[in-house]
Amino acid sequence: GVATDLNNLAGVYRAEGKLSEAEPLYRRALAICEQSPVQNGSATATTLNNLGALAAAQGRNAEAEKLLTRALDIWRKTVRSDHPSLAATWRALGSAQTSLHEYPKAEASYKEALAISEKNSDKNNPQLAKDLSNLGLVLYLEKKYAAAEPMLKRALERDEATYGKKHLTVASSLNNLAEVYRSEGKYTLA
Repeated sequence: GVATDLNNLAGVYRAEGKLSEAEPLYRRALAICEQSPVQNGSATATTLNNLGALAAAQGRNAEAEKLLTRALDIWRKTVRSDHPSLAATWRALGSAQTSLHEYPKAEASYKEALAISEKNSDKNNPQLAKDLSNLGLVLYLEKKYAAAEPMLKRALERDEATYGKKHLTVASSLNNLAEVYRSEGKYTLA
């Protein structure tokens, strides 16, 4: 329908970096979804998720958190608990919460995303490594180094298996793990 078309066009604008052009389209799509006599939870949640991601990209993380929380509420009622859309929204919410320095909330959100990824992904899925890294980094920010270390090690192992040892993603994973080692005083490992 029209809401889906608006959402898709807004997604194109967002991908092109035209955030100010994307936002009114997402808002129109959301208004259509919310005013529809036939409530389509999936369309509403998708639009809220996209609008939340856009708000986060513009640095409006408090607004993003509210939009993404609304999307989660809908996803929880309309899809199974291990649905990839639910994981994507948890991930985006964790990112917004991290930007707001709400690290315990971000940790919980990233744990939810990781649990879904672990259930649905094969061990070499790049998204699984990203989820491990996201959780490891927020644990690092919380100064929970002993908990961060195994997450970042697992992320590194998966990145190496996916990309090989000489890839930029692997270098980033190595750097993240080295920061944890440095914070733990494990200088020879860092």
